Amino acid sequence: MTFTLFGIRNKKTKQPMGYTIFSNEGGEFCNSTGARLSVTCQYDPIWLVGTREEAEKTLATDSEWYNACLEHPLWPCSDEWNNKDYEVFVSHLTIP
Repeated sequence: MTFTLFGIRNKKTKQPMGYTIFSNEGGEFCNSTGARLSVTCQYDPIWLVGTREEAEKTLATDSEWYNACLEHPLWPCSDEWNNKDYEVFVSHLTIP
């Protein structure tokens, strides 16, 4: 069985984006947790979704903190982040 998944990577380095989860504890009218894209390090999982459209939407629009989730995470908190430096990529996961 093979799954086709989509992620976001740096155009120059080809390094995929990871993600981190944060708590919204105490917040009203929001998800209990949120997600944020991150530059992948050895401890962050790689951010992947099931459709190209979901990945393109995430790359095009930053979610509000109260709606951020794994499907549409926040952009990284960094002055160096520029979504124009990133692109959607396709990945195939094969499970024997």
